[in-house]
Amino acid sequence: MFTSLEDHDSQTISVYQTELPTEAVNLILKPKDIQDVRELLRRLLPLELIENILEEVEYWPRIHAERTRDIFVDSRQIYNHQLGYQSTWCYLLSPPLPPVRSDSVRPKARRVEIQIKAFHEGWRPPSCFEAIIVKPHHKRDLTWVSEALKEPVNLLLLDHPSSPAHSLFSFTHWHIAANAVGIDAPQYHSVVWTREAEKSNCTNADDSLVREGLGHELVRLLEPGDRIAILVSSEQRGWEKRVYGASIDIEYSIC
Repeated sequence: MFTSLEDHDSQTISVYQTELPTEAVNLILKPKDIQDVRELLRRLLPLELIENILEEVEYWPRIHAERTRDIFVDSRQIYNHQLGYQSTWCYLLSPPLPPVRSDSVRPKARRVEIQIKAFHEGWRPPSCFEAIIVKPHHKRDLTWVSEALKEPVNLLLLDHPSSPAHSLFSFTHWHIAANAVGIDAPQYHSVVWTREAEKSNCTNADDSLVREGLGHELVRLLEPGDRIAILVSSEQRGWEKRVYGASIDIEYSIC
């Protein structure tokens, strides 16, 4: 359902379309694949040249997570004393970036691609999607992290044991996309973030486009053991959003 974009020169891509993207070969490399290629090339080339070749062709392992569970995000369902009528879900949580195996083998995030299929019913776009980094200790400290590995979780349920509104404020948020209003059909959103700095549209850390254009920050900050979570928010009473599916891909090099 969700396929990688081939425009690797762009740092951030936001796509709004109503037809299913063209299917492509979905090759997911594993660390062993990289090691096998290294060993094969070492018969012919020096190690320094091999590393340069692998870097140039972006021959990197990839972590993939995908969910196609339908959810309805309705800000009228819950009233929070701090936020008023608002609904925020964790829709998808990625597997962790692999751990450090030795001083000479340390995974380094290189590219993150996020794709979402959703339908928005509201007056304007600030009903949006955001990404956060979930650290290893969050799985121990916050109940919803373990639950989000199994299914989408409504983070602002009043009876949820680990979801006080202020818990979301401790995370740095990166804007993924907001549904365009007036399109009477599901939309596909896709962003590609690399370690290279982008042109940022973020002028106010408190606005609805928080950290838009700063996805390179997330890629650079990812450490072994970290996960990426997709948050879905409807920020004012009466705004609704239907989410049909999403995917996360994290490509990383082994330094």
